[in-house]
Amino acid sequence: MGNHGLWGTHRKTYQCWSDMKQRCLNPKHKQFPNYGARGITVCTAWLNSFDKFLSDMGTKPDGMTIDRIDNSGGYEPNNCRWATTTQQCCNRRGIQHLTFMGATMPIEHWGRRIGRDPCTIRYRIKRGLPMEIVLSPTELSQKKD
Repeated sequence: MGNHGLWGTHRKTYQCWSDMKQRCLNPKHKQFPNYGARGITVCTAWLNSFDKFLSDMGTKPDGMTIDRIDNSGGYEPNNCRWATTTQQCCNRRGIQHLTFMGATMPIEHWGRRIGRDPCTIRYRIKRGLPMEIVLSPTELSQKKD
């Protein structure tokens, strides 16, 4: 498939592919410091062929963007998926994940699950409280000694 057919059926997917390459390869791109300058690469197959990218990823679903599963890894078939904005936000550098009772999630997800503001969870962690208290949905009593 040549570029001529892309602006109909696969326009959004082609734009995503093009933007991905720019972030990683173009030092003048505003996002280059977060991608190319960090060593994030595009696999050779995708770099040289939109057809291969389309074959591996499929058409870009509405409301989704390309996401690297391992945020330190490059753009390649085994490390990419289509993700929602929420999924993307939870897969950013610096997102803290907590593991409790066999489940690992970002603090924001734990907050929604237990009905607590993520700031409350972070505060409890900072205080050095055990995880069963950190992720408790109940208020902590204020003991006065």
